Amino acid sequence: MAFEIDYILLDIGNSSVDVLYKDKTYKFDKVEEIRNFLASIDFKRSYVSSVNSRFFEGINDLLKEIIDLDSIDKKRRVEELGYKIPNLPLLASDLLFDILGCEKDSLLVDYGTASKFLLIDSNLEYKGGIIGPGLKMMNASLAGTDLLDNYEIEVPKNLINQDTKNAINASSTYLEAFKIISLFNYL
Repeated sequence: MAFEIDYILLDIGNSSVDVLYKDKTYKFDKVEEIRNFLASIDFKRSYVSSVNSRFFEGINDLLKEIIDLDSIDKKRRVEELGYKIPNLPLLASDLLFDILGCEKDSLLVDYGTASKFLLIDSNLEYKGGIIGPGLKMMNASLAGTDLLDNYEIEVPKNLINQDTKNAINASSTYLEAFKIISLFNYL
């Protein structure tokens, strides 16, 4: 008996939309591309994670044109999967999707527009998290002066560097790795 996938997952970020359909991820930058893609596939349900409320409303309107949208009972779904999320009504959908992707005793790190560090204990209970600016946002915050540009993030060969580009990239990569290691050791 073949398992039929009849749903899609959409992750709406600030700069693009990722769509998971039948174990493959597609990335879109334009609403028209998303519209064409959704019209070309067969699905009955959609799950949407969004950090961008304006774009989320547009995607929901687009989905309503294609399928009947039922509201998902988040509390029931979380309980069915065995997770405990005390602050579920306050939780943004992107954090919920992150949590539901975790296993027991997990420290999840999600780098996007924001950097998120989420802790799940051995009972699949969400203990809380830390949220800060994402790598690109940190990098961009230094741009605008004569010597500092908004460099493409790359891992430099050395931790300590004499040139500005590699020194900024060391902060964006090595120091973030040290932050994760320190957090893991602290917990």
